[in-house]
Amino acid sequence: MQHCIRRATWLSFVACVLPWAAASDLAYAQRDRADSEATAPIEAWPVRDNVYVLFGASGNITVSIGPSGILLVGTGLEDQSAAVGAALERLDRKLSVSGAPKRPLRYIVNTSVHPEYTGGNAALRSLQAEAASVIAHEKVLIRLVDQNAPFAQLPTTTFGDGEHNLAAPFNGENIRLIHMPAATTDGDAIVHFRGADVISTGALISMNAYPPIDIARGGSINGLIEALNTILKIAIPGVGGDGGTLIVPGHGRLADSADVGAYRDMLTIIRDHVQYLIDSGMTLDQIQTARPTLGYDRRFGSAAEPETIEAFVEAVYRSLAAAPR
Repeated sequence: MQHCIRRATWLSFVACVLPWAAASDLAYAQRDRADSEATAPIEAWPVRDNVYVLFGASGNITVSIGPSGILLVGTGLEDQSAAVGAALERLDRKLSVSGAPKRPLRYIVNTSVHPEYTGGNAALRSLQAEAASVIAHEKVLIRLVDQNAPFAQLPTTTFGDGEHNLAAPFNGENIRLIHMPAATTDGDAIVHFRGADVISTGALISMNAYPPIDIARGGSINGLIEALNTILKIAIPGVGGDGGTLIVPGHGRLADSADVGAYRDMLTIIRDHVQYLIDSGMTLDQIQTARPTLGYDRRFGSAAEPETIEAFVEAVYRSLAAAPR
């Protein structure tokens, strides 16, 4: 490896390093697939304190459940709403004493406009007489209105750039929403459960896929990397495998700050590789042929769906081509 690095150009250096990274990640990719298969249909798994995660939907759904009621981060696709509602009922019964009333759904948080995080808004709100409040960044509302989403799917409370905190502690802890501008879209946010020390990232992180950077909706590779850096500033590393901030990604298994750092590093290497190819005068088609993501495709790509890899590379290319150097 040292001989390869010493004599290689930047391009050949990447070619040497990335396959090695893919080999080390193969076991994690296999575990991610096993987790996905083991948790279908939708099942609730404990994270910490009052925070749970629903695995098996189109995207992970973070749940805060306790005396204050239920708060959801994400709602899944619309056609999964019945299964999500059933999973919430099972979780509520499991945590309730005999004869206790059903906990109401008080809040829904949309961390982005992507359909796996907003699609079930209307259906889940209709499960009870008093509809839950839907909170999102104002850009999520604008994007949903632009695509003629049903009124019941739209956020009822929006916030601007910066932070938004729930007005009162929910299930015994303060919950804050932090806007991440120009990440996968211009309306992304993370949710930090401060008491449990859990961060729900939505589309910003996936443990088994490349992120869905939507250039048309204000996303960019540099903004996404900056968002991950912000998460790393908030998250506390564990010591000896214990403690530390727990991360609920948009897809895949639970993570920690080390996983976030590895995901950030992967995106940074791919970004720099694509930038090098752009600076070398290569076109998008030529860059696609060069396969700048090759070393990570076994974990984050899908051989059955190569178009997802191509779409990611194109998004990185277009966001870099449009950005000032």
